[in-house]
Amino acid sequence: MPDPTGTDTPLFSVVIPTYNRAAKLKRALDSLVAQTFRAFEVLVSDDGSDDGSREIVEQYADRLTVSYLWEENWGGPARPRNRGIAAARGEWVCFLDADDWWYPGKLQAMVKELHRADFIYHDFDIHSESGPRKVGKRSRQLIEPVFVDLMTVGCSLVTSSVCVKKDLLDQAGGFAEEKELIAIEDFDLWIKLARLTEKFLHIAQPLGVYWVDGANISTFSEGYIARETAVCRRYAGFLATDDRKEAERLLAYKTGVAKKYLGAFSECRAYFREAMLSRRPKIRLYARIYYLLSLFGSRYTIP
Repeated sequence: MPDPTGTDTPLFSVVIPTYNRAAKLKRALDSLVAQTFRAFEVLVSDDGSDDGSREIVEQYADRLTVSYLWEENWGGPARPRNRGIAAARGEWVCFLDADDWWYPGKLQAMVKELHRADFIYHDFDIHSESGPRKVGKRSRQLIEPVFVDLMTVGCSLVTSSVCVKKDLLDQAGGFAEEKELIAIEDFDLWIKLARLTEKFLHIAQPLGVYWVDGANISTFSEGYIARETAVCRRYAGFLATDDRKEAERLLAYKTGVAKKYLGAFSECRAYFREAMLSRRPKIRLYARIYYLLSLFGSRYTIP
């Protein structure tokens, strides 16, 4: 793949963690072949697949500048992503999960915004086995101070949308590899990066597809509650008193929603009562609605 910059150094390094998703990996790689901007490399970081993923990657050697990094199974995307970051040669690192894919203009859209940001992210359409969904994954522009925003408002970023300066990823230490943070290590990293820079930029446009099926690991469970609690406890001490209380109320809201979803109706109500004290009108409203739904044993979750 020729580099239009005339150098051997790509502008972007695309890191793809994967584990036994050969067919979906092919779809992701096809979307990279179709990119209109071409100065990028691809690092497929395999967490011990035994399903022919290596052979899939080898099929793209004449169409992509692609490296295949394989290690024994670790169990989660953090270590494979870090392995990709360590091998990246680009000034910017873009993340793409093996089951997601980008539209052809994704990287070109990034190029147009590089002068304005250190961290760029965008919206996504959602597809599943039944086809595209009418409502996609919409994010928002984080406001300064971004660290406080993430801790008190929450995170709606899709990891496959994120493009970050590599030197900042190195400063932040990459993704946390503690097992307690599996499935939330991305949010943990965004928080660490927000303590290094305020230059976060949201592109309010879907530039790819987020795939939803039974393999997604970010779902409501007791593990979800434990992960959210771990991240809040890790960083809440860096917040001013009022912001720390708001972060704890956001955690109470998330915990209440998960508990209600799991059928722990009497248990969830205490969390919703705490969330009703939030300074955010939306959290207060949703907490009241969910509290009332719990009285009727409803697991309904607002889309």
